[in-house]
Amino acid sequence: MRGVERDRPTGRLRRGGLSEAFRVSGAAPRKRSAGHPYGGEGGSARAASGRLPGRRLKTLRRPTRLVRMEIMGASLRICVDDLEAAVPFYEALAGGRAMRFERGAVQVAAIGSFLLMSGPEAELEILRKVAATIAVKDVEEAQRLLTDLGARILVGPVPTPAGRNMLAMHPDGSLFEYVDQHG
Repeated sequence: MRGVERDRPTGRLRRGGLSEAFRVSGAAPRKRSAGHPYGGEGGSARAASGRLPGRRLKTLRRPTRLVRMEIMGASLRICVDDLEAAVPFYEALAGGRAMRFERGAVQVAAIGSFLLMSGPEAELEILRKVAATIAVKDVEEAQRLLTDLGARILVGPVPTPAGRNMLAMHPDGSLFEYVDQHG
């Protein structure tokens, strides 16, 4: 059928070719070979409506003012069966000594950018779901920014011996712990 083609992302039939669905900006169109995976015209193309044909984009809430979270650092969380056996390896890898502390029933060793954790399996199962610990200048400011961007605050901010922390779920479903050193 002339003037009707199948939309690649959705598989639906649509009228008009690429020239109707896309605006070509700048570069002159060039023909691609028949075997090219995208076919059609070349050049720098974007959807006339700012969207891909047949796709809806989810709108995230944006902060009313431009604010950035001041991230001081991040720690990778590693759950280990035997903390005593794991510490020497990570001390050699990071070139530093372990700072040890307890968090409930979990033993923790902080070495450089690594947080090694060992303890009861039920507790470690929860800790494994958190992608990383992010140190920020102010947890409450991070909470405001994260909620403006569509994240859910699951726990906190709550005081800890070292400052405050909170647990947030980002819009993509990933979990992060945010910590600061306020008293």
